[in-house]
Amino acid sequence: MAVANLALAVPLSLGGIGPFEFFTQQSLGLLGVASSPALAYAFAIHGLIFGFVTLSGLLFVGWGGVSAARTRRLQPQPAPASREFEPVEVMPGD
Repeated sequence: MAVANLALAVPLSLGGIGPFEFFTQQSLGLLGVASSPALAYAFAIHGLIFGFVTLSGLLFVGWGGVSAARTRRLQPQPAPASREFEPVEVMPGD
């Protein structure tokens, strides 16, 4: 799993689909696991990891009160114009 996760450090595809499975399959092959079970294991583990992270993210976004409709309504606000402020005199003892 460590080799497969390191392979994801290079952004090759969306969600790491492909490199993760390839490197997991190759790593398990070095340990004597046949190609088909190794690939099935890679897809199952990647699906569990990706699904857990995605569902957790959606859950936390929902708990935060962010909705898709609200994000569509948000418009970028222009930066406020810089204003010159007058210095404020401070009286001793205030």
